[in-house]
Amino acid sequence: MFTTYSGSHTLTVTAHHLLGPRLPALCAAFAREADALAAAGR
Repeated sequence: MFTTYSGSHTLTVTAHHLLGPRLPALCAAFAREADALAAAGR
């Protein structure tokens, strides 16, 4: 759990530097994917 969170945080920071204004849309899409994976894993 903690490793996944740290990895996601690093990815978010990297994406912020690379994408800038497009980050909110990317984060929303990533959150939907994460929710779908979590739901499938239950």
